[in-house]
Amino acid sequence: MVLEPSVPLFQFLWSNFSAVAGDQPSLEYWPPLATRDPVNYGDEFSLHEVMLAGWGMPIGQVFDLEVLARECKDRNR
Repeated sequence: MVLEPSVPLFQFLWSNFSAVAGDQPSLEYWPPLATRDPVNYGDEFSLHEVMLAGWGMPIGQVFDLEVLARECKDRNR
């Protein structure tokens, strides 16, 4: 599953995370589906532009989340 840029998603990420990661080659749906909901979706938004350039929030892609979960458990994190 990949993420699609939206105002609600940006608000959620801003309020809850300092970094994001996924197990897909692309974290972000492209091109954005701005035509579905012009209020919440805008073709001027891109997760990479906002999160990396705007906020300095790291984006991880192609993570092995099973291994990461075991490592976090081993470290009590």
